[in-house]
Amino acid sequence: MRAEIPAMIAAGGGVIVNITFTMGFVGAPLASAYCASKHALIGLTQSAAQE
Repeated sequence: MRAEIPAMIAAGGGVIVNITFTMGFVGAPLASAYCASKHALIGLTQSAAQE
């Protein structure tokens, strides 16, 4: 996203699509690292949208 946003601004706009899974919202046994990475992507996307 950091690399693409300046080009999008120069072009007058654009869209970034980040794909995650339900485990980004809820935990699951034996999937701690996976759930944490999906939750991080959700937080990153929400923060970037507000910025």
